Amino acid sequence: MKKPIDRRVFFKGCLSAASLALANPSLLAKTKGEIKLYSRARLVDQNDQPIKTASLKSKQCYVFNYPYVSTPCFLINLGQSVDQKEHLITENGQGYDWQGGVGPTNSIVSFAAICAHKLSYPTRTISFISYRPEQVLVDEQNQQSTAAQQVIYCCSERSVYDPLKGAKVLDGPAPEPLTTIILEHDVTHDEYYAIGTLGSEMYDRFFSRFEFNLALENQLENVAEHVTQSARVYHQSEYSEHLQSC
Repeated sequence: MKKPIDRRVFFKGCLSAASLALANPSLLAKTKGEIKLYSRARLVDQNDQPIKTASLKSKQCYVFNYPYVSTPCFLINLGQSVDQKEHLITENGQGYDWQGGVGPTNSIVSFAAICAHKLSYPTRTISFISYRPEQVLVDEQNQQSTAAQQVIYCCSERSVYDPLKGAKVLDGPAPEPLTTIILEHDVTHDEYYAIGTLGSEMYDRFFSRFEFNLALENQLENVAEHVTQSARVYHQSEYSEHLQSC
């Protein structure tokens, strides 16, 4: 019997294109909506046990590497249902529709933890980009500071993203939203899988700039190796020794 899957995976309106892409990977880059599918990787804890909803604490952030072994992603339980569609636009003008969260209450979201401005990312030593559940001040690009909660904040150049709206840019020089990591929720077993990305990708530039550092800190021979079977999840505070606040 085929197990039921929560398919709130950002495919609405794009299923035909995604099916073609699976049959012919060369079509992925041409898929309308900036969808790109990778290996289906189960999210697991540090003992390689599947991540369950109960282990993802409300308004907490976790980090895992996907779709490559050296590219970090945020996994966030926003603590509230996020089921509204958000239309977003990449720097090159490509529009796409973010469909909200997954999980029993549609509260689980995931984004690449690589800032869209200067590619700041969480290293094992320090992270200048992090999820901030507490209240922070942003001006939402209108020159008037306002208070916001539950944002992703990059202290490198003060770019601010809203994970409740698909990591839309609220403030700062970032030219586009963070890349969405497409998630599946296996309802029967309460397990989560990463299966692809939505929106603009910056991995080529990321590897070009940080390949040596990524290889050294992660002890990798090939930083562009794809994640396949599983991706290990860490709490944000465990992935990086220090979280820089600003």
